[in-house]
Amino acid sequence: MTDVALSMGLFLLTLVVYELLRHVQLRTGRVWQNPLLFGIPVLGVVLVAAKIEPSAYREATRPLGLLVGPSVVALGLGLSCGLPDLAKRARTVGLSLVSGALVGAASVVGLARALGADAVVCASLAPKSATTAIAAPVAERLGGDPSLTAVVVIVVGVFGALVGPALLQRIGVRNRYVFGLSLGAAAHIVGTTRARDEGPVEESAAAAALVVHGVLTAVLAWAAVRLLGP
Repeated sequence: MTDVALSMGLFLLTLVVYELLRHVQLRTGRVWQNPLLFGIPVLGVVLVAAKIEPSAYREATRPLGLLVGPSVVALGLGLSCGLPDLAKRARTVGLSLVSGALVGAASVVGLARALGADAVVCASLAPKSATTAIAAPVAERLGGDPSLTAVVVIVVGVFGALVGPALLQRIGVRNRYVFGLSLGAAAHIVGTTRARDEGPVEESAAAAALVVHGVLTAVLAWAAVRLLGP
């Protein structure tokens, strides 16, 4: 098989696996069956079984990686849609998101260091609460491993979307805006998708939180690594 054919095959395989897993999730309606979460091991098994080098796969899917940058810009749409409601609650929402981003970055770096993690792992974990489009470049800039960051971000998102709604109901959160804001901040894009199932108010709040919390996490992750990292 030529290099061109291999690259095209791996590129198409990635898209097919993602769409199939996405179809399964839509049919079952189960948040934990996230195509990103299950796509990684599926493709990993294929690469190992076919004895394909990771570098070859990375090169074949490079065009997909180039879409990360534009996707960050596209996140601004979510912020613009929720901007009016966000402005009405600017002080409360601002304090909540800053506190959440600060605790999220500081706690994971502090815990990782306490468990003996090295600088690369700490830097990779610090931006875990931001969506992958933001977290991966931030982790790389901090000296972390973007691949590790991407996996952690996916796990955090799926866990948050799965446990978050039940937890919020358990502690008595009834405000629809607060409900969506919490999901968007804690579980980024996966939580925002889950918030969409609750209604337009929750979706708007989650989308706004996704963007603002992502930017805050990018800044505070840097501070956490510098102050608390090894």
